[in-house]
Amino acid sequence: DETLLFSRIMKQALPEDARVSNETKVRIQECASEFVQFITSEACDRVAIDMRKTMAGRDIIGSMRALGFNDYLTFLREMRTK
Repeated sequence: DETLLFSRIMKQALPEDARVSNETKVRIQECASEFVQFITSEACDRVAIDMRKTMAGRDIIGSMRALGFNDYLTFLREMRTK
């Protein structure tokens, strides 16, 4: 269940005594999903331009760079090599 996953991630990221309402959890999940769709859409465009059928990690990284999310690139490159 995605809601459970997001709740777990938020719990790890926030201080122990922090409380998050269910509505806030839902909104954060919606924002995260929209972000993933935004990046994936850009990557799909890159794949189509290159006339390929398979999206790769490099397409996601390239899309994030093109969209200005440079702060995440080092982390993504590290994760890609694991």
